Amino acid sequence: MRKMCWISTPIWQWRRRFSDEETGGDEVDETDEVDGMVACEVQSGHNEWCIVCRDGSSDHEFLNNLPVLPTFLPIRSALEVSLQSQISSTPVILIHLTLVDFETSGGPFDLMFRFLSPYFPCGGIAFHELIFDVGSKLKSNGYQVKFLDIILTPWQPLIKSAKDSYLWFLSCGALINNEESFSSLQTAVLHHHITATICFNAICFQPTFAAPLLLAFAELVLTECLPIREVFPDMLMQSYKLGRHTDVFLLMTNAGCALDITRFAWTHCKERPWGHHLPLQCPQCGWANSWHSANHKKTYSFECMNSKCRKGYFFSPPEDSVILSHARKSGSCWIAVGVKANLLVLG
Repeated sequence: MRKMCWISTPIWQWRRRFSDEETGGDEVDETDEVDGMVACEVQSGHNEWCIVCRDGSSDHEFLNNLPVLPTFLPIRSALEVSLQSQISSTPVILIHLTLVDFETSGGPFDLMFRFLSPYFPCGGIAFHELIFDVGSKLKSNGYQVKFLDIILTPWQPLIKSAKDSYLWFLSCGALINNEESFSSLQTAVLHHHITATICFNAICFQPTFAAPLLLAFAELVLTECLPIREVFPDMLMQSYKLGRHTDVFLLMTNAGCALDITRFAWTHCKERPWGHHLPLQCPQCGWANSWHSANHKKTYSFECMNSKCRKGYFFSPPEDSVILSHARKSGSCWIAVGVKANLLVLG
């Protein structure tokens, strides 16, 4: 089982926002022609940053009673990030929790660290890898009882002092598919005040498939400081191949100190109708790629084309599912499905 824990600690941020104070303040109310000059009357809230329509209330440089610059400064570039984004230099700590003897030549976590490093030329990013030894039955028994508490408790002071903390589980789906394990996960997330937890339900999860999702997370959440709840559909839009492999679960603590859980599933009208797996081979007759499909009122039906078989499937949209318009791609999309959390409230 391979785990990832992201913890970011804020010190200061340089905000990249387009505000009234940066662009000159309030609008001009009216203009009057006076001796061939344009005199601008502005609202009382006008600020000192405007270099064209100044009200003369501050000590500014003028030439012959005219502003130094005859017109506004032209903006010649285009917007390359969202107006809500920031360029953050908040220090980031990446903590990689892995099992003993789990050797790889690389992975999405290492790729993420290399992606973020150029944003911190003077330091401010740290990478730590911790090895857990559960190689014997005696050791594994201890971890099975309170595994999450064991790995998270040493970092509790750091988590509490951080503005946001993110926990990624690049592990097999037993954590989600097993009811007891999933319940323990929810309890630990609330108890340790984790901002957001991301995990997967594939039986044999392949971490490499999560690389685009992690890179999008680093760019949109860690670098541009956008809320993960709002940009998660944009993150998934770059990860449709991940959807062929697994569903994605997002666990977040809400304002009422309870847990909101959302399952994101990739859907394709012929490959994964409404997020369900359609067998490549008919289990009844053995024909491969033999499905004839139809769609009626959002319900997909599939029937084996073998005239001696006629095995069929029906797939309807999950209850209360929402199609993510940001994450559509040529006949496929992501859907969000609410998952009922345990009746837990953070005390």
